[in-house]
Amino acid sequence: MLHHGSTTPYRAIEIIEGEPHIVRDDFFAAGPSARGGPRDGSAGGWADPVARPLLCLVHLTDLQLADVQSPTRFEFLNRYFADPRYAQIVPVQRPQEALTAHAIDATLRTLNATRGPVTGMAPQLAVTTGDAIDNAQWNETQAFLALLDGGLVVTDSGGPGYAGVQSLDWPDDIFWKPDGVGPGGPDLFREAFGFPDHPGLLERALREFSSPGLGIPWLSCFGNHEGLNQGVGIETAGIATALTGSRKPWALLEGFDHDRVLELFMERPEAFLAGPDITVKADPGRRPITRQEFVQAHFRPGSRPFGHGFSERNRLDGTAYYVHDTPGVRFIALDTTCLAGGAAGCIDHDQARWLEARLTEVHSAYRGRDGDEIPTGHDDRLVVLFSHHGIDTLTSTRGGHPGPGGAVLGASDLLALLHRFRNVVLWLNGHTHANTVMPRRDPDQPGRGFWEVTTCAVMDWPCQTRMVELLDGGGYLSIVATMVDHDSPLGPRSLDTNDDLAALHRELAANMPFGGAHHPVGPGTAADRNVELRLAAPFPLGRLGRDLPAGAPRRAGRGRGQPADPARHAGAVSFSIAVSLPSSLTCAADVRPMAHMVSSAGLPVTVTTGVLARAVIRTRREPGSAGRSSRTSSIPTGALRSVNRVRPRRCHSTSVSSGLTVRGSQPGAPRRTSSWCTKYSTTLTRSSMPGMPNRDSRGGPFLIVSTRRG
Repeated sequence: MLHHGSTTPYRAIEIIEGEPHIVRDDFFAAGPSARGGPRDGSAGGWADPVARPLLCLVHLTDLQLADVQSPTRFEFLNRYFADPRYAQIVPVQRPQEALTAHAIDATLRTLNATRGPVTGMAPQLAVTTGDAIDNAQWNETQAFLALLDGGLVVTDSGGPGYAGVQSLDWPDDIFWKPDGVGPGGPDLFREAFGFPDHPGLLERALREFSSPGLGIPWLSCFGNHEGLNQGVGIETAGIATALTGSRKPWALLEGFDHDRVLELFMERPEAFLAGPDITVKADPGRRPITRQEFVQAHFRPGSRPFGHGFSERNRLDGTAYYVHDTPGVRFIALDTTCLAGGAAGCIDHDQARWLEARLTEVHSAYRGRDGDEIPTGHDDRLVVLFSHHGIDTLTSTRGGHPGPGGAVLGASDLLALLHRFRNVVLWLNGHTHANTVMPRRDPDQPGRGFWEVTTCAVMDWPCQTRMVELLDGGGYLSIVATMVDHDSPLGPRSLDTNDDLAALHRELAANMPFGGAHHPVGPGTAADRNVELRLAAPFPLGRLGRDLPAGAPRRAGRGRGQPADPARHAGAVSFSIAVSLPSSLTCAADVRPMAHMVSSAGLPVTVTTGVLARAVIRTRREPGSAGRSSRTSSIPTGALRSVNRVRPRRCHSTSVSSGLTVRGSQPGAPRRTSSWCTKYSTTLTRSSMPGMPNRDSRGGPFLIVSTRRG
């Protein structure tokens, strides 16, 4: 105990012994005897020496990086936290929220140095599942991307100095004011909960700093706080004007109808602007961000994969669901945010039809709606879904997606769809700020189903992320989930370092009166944290032996100078061309549709290919080095307008040897594979693809890499 409060004490963080992994064999994949037993999760102590690593990834969610001085964050609603009518709205403000960027930074640095406790592998991919930002603002989005991609992180807004609800002169005492006791006496947090003094904390917390970024490719996701005011209210014209304005309310209008609070917040959030207010410095960077703008912002030079999973189709039509393929696993991102208002999630019928098509592509057979087995001729691949909401929070009936009449799919209908596809093994999500692990059994085949894993928020206690390892257990699939704390001190020694600020963030979150360490919901039970989750193998996992990496090499620092992963498009057979250029210019390219006729084992096959470059990557070699140096830089293709004097002619008509493998199939014919090695010439030209816009995200022409047989 560090301080006394009149209601509860303010306590320090302590280190306790790590938890063993609990074996959960709810599906009886390995027999009843394996169910519920603990096992040592250390790399040397794993009980199954025959287990073969398939994939290692990390899951982080609900960062809720906030502009803590925003005019349209209605923090004063915290005054009604005990009123059940406000249960779906509060808390709006937390004592630790100004420090969240530093907690995220510490989390990323920890993940960059962490390996799977079972496989010993460095994670190959990170999956985020929404609510990365708090109030659907442009400046919040930029800070989030700077943190994860690496760069200068700016969380301050408005004028110089902090101007928000935690300042000493703010006319309300329900917020923690770290600078000391204000004119109105001690605040609620200091008096009732023993919160400490930290003079100068807010000024220090909002200083710019550089983030090293996440050293592995990461995938993004759209949550309700990315699309709605404070995750609940639709973005009206009144809210948009207030966001970039200079008036911030500090109380409700007298006579406010509390019985309609949720309805008003969802449909007319500007009603909360009508009460008394104070003047703050306006900032155009606070403007609201649409779903399409949020997606577009991820297409940054050097992003890995390019667009962080979002596709060109997402950029054009404003959707936020996509697929990302690895050698053994297809990741499917779902957009569950209801843009019609409210924190609950939904999925419309258009997205459900798209999902069914993407699932079919990675199943050799699946169960039809009538229960009959339907062969496809496709190869099997494991499927991992991820989204912001999970099954139990897909309860909105308000629509908000572009489906017919805004109609949405019920959670039970979505479960029924997923259970028809046996390769679905895992669904990662967030939203609840709590650790939970649920088996989702197929009612028609109780030994089949998938695991739904919800991870707690970085914003709130216990401020953790989760590492997930997939292993072939020999007859069953093992999914090992391990909680990860960020590696920072137990408590702040000073306010001088980012680690100290991250430590204070965690300490404040633990002492939060609603949702802190004394509250059991966030951490969950032991069976929701370090677990081994077993499933019967949906197909012989030995088929995944080819092309599985032994462990991705870790890259420190910013995601610069790496070729982008090819984008996946429906109806396109994608392949990559490895080109060795004699110059220092290479291209980060996306696959684009272009039809060719080839012959595969005597059968004519139409293969859709194409390469669309997104950036030119300039690579320098160190003196005496025979290999590629890590010193790289990325130039967006649009920026080449200003560097036309640098002729790329050294790349023109460059003859290279390239081994190509084309896979395709005809309806009713078995899948065929044909391989050959031949000489190709590669040409860089300025052009546009048929049917594609001829300008990239920076306004410049596309740079096309055309490859022809030489």
